[in-house]
Amino acid sequence: MPASLCGIPVDPALVKAALPGGNSLTMATERPNGGTVRCNLSVDSKQALSLAQAWWTQGQTTATAAYAKAVEASAACREPAAAS
Repeated sequence: MPASLCGIPVDPALVKAALPGGNSLTMATERPNGGTVRCNLSVDSKQALSLAQAWWTQGQTTATAAYAKAVEASAACREPAAAS
């Protein structure tokens, strides 16, 4: 189990408890916009866990940040699924 997820220190026991069993663990960092960093973990080539950190500009309200995330999620739902 990793001691960090995409550069952020974590307790390996907590990571292990959140993941299914398997043979291989891979990690990928994704930056979908200027204020979000996602850490995606896959077990045996299947996404198992995705963690996100988000930053907002000074003065931005919780409501406008939530709206922006909802729009982003809605757009992601409309994207065609990748062939596996």
